[in-house]
Amino acid sequence: MYRIGQFSKITKVTVKALRFYESEGLLAPEYTDAVNGYRYYSSEQLPQMFRIVALRQCGFSIPEIRDIVRGRDLVAIFEEKSRELEAQASDISRQLSSIRHYLAAFEKEKTMTYQIVLKELPRAFVYSLRKVVPSYDSYFDLMPK
Repeated sequence: MYRIGQFSKITKVTVKALRFYESEGLLAPEYTDAVNGYRYYSSEQLPQMFRIVALRQCGFSIPEIRDIVRGRDLVAIFEEKSRELEAQASDISRQLSSIRHYLAAFEKEKTMTYQIVLKELPRAFVYSLRKVVPSYDSYFDLMPK
């Protein structure tokens, strides 16, 4: 049995994180002393702790890790995280492209007089009319129609 400080050093997880994982229901101590409240962990809990650490490094949130530890639809959770990370990678790629564009402009020592902003707009119907008008004033007669 390891006291919380020893278990913390072995797993390279802070004592505060171990207490948090306990409060979140991820990893409870094997034994808690009723007299002094000391938490004790066993060697059998090391793989579970390392799994939690590995999932955190993959970017999973605490609720997602809780679902994984409990064995809830693992494939769906991992597929959702994969889609989420791919979307983040796409956003980061777009941001990196913009930064490279700015750097290329700086290298040429030219200041840009414009800023490029990409926006997604909702779908809309567009009406167009092609017509030759005899004068600029007649254009205003045509527009209200």
